[in-house]
Amino acid sequence: MKKDVRVRVNEEGAKFYYANFGTDKQAIRLWISSKFIKKDESRKEFVKFPVRKCQLVKTDKGSYILKKGDGILYDLFYNGYKVQNSVEVEPSPDIVVEYEVQKGVSGRVSGGKLAWFENVIPISYKLKKLGEDGKVISEKVIQIAENGRVVNNLEVEVV
Repeated sequence: MKKDVRVRVNEEGAKFYYANFGTDKQAIRLWISSKFIKKDESRKEFVKFPVRKCQLVKTDKGSYILKKGDGILYDLFYNGYKVQNSVEVEPSPDIVVEYEVQKGVSGRVSGGKLAWFENVIPISYKLKKLGEDGKVISEKVIQIAENGRVVNNLEVEVV
C-alpha cells in the first residue's frame, strides 16, 4: 500500500516529510525519515507499507516519528469497518495507533491502525463487523506476509 507524503521545508532548506492518517480534524501526523521516501514515475513522493527496518516513536506533542530501526510498520486500513468495531491483530503489536476516515456523502466511517512490531514478522488481523444490536454480522481474516502481500483474505458470515 502506498501513502502520499507531504514535505515541509525550513529556512535552511532542509526537507521534513510527513503523512496524515485519518480525517483532517483528528488526523494523526507521522513524520517520516527521508530514507523511507520513494518516488513514482511522475516524481510524486510516497511511503510504501509495510515499512521495514524502522522504529516508531511518539513525540511529546502527540505526533509520531518513523526513523531507522529494526522493526516493521504496517498500515492496516479496513474500509467499511468502523474503528470501534472489534479488530484483533496477531501477534499483538508493540505500538498501535488507531485512526478514522470519513468517506463519501453518506458519511460512512472507515478506519485503520498503524501497527509497529519490534521484529519483522508476518501478521494476521481479524475484523468483526457489528450490527445495530452490537452482535457480530461477519468476520474477515486477513493474513499479510513480511513483504506486505496479502496471503489470505477470507470473509465469513456469522449466523
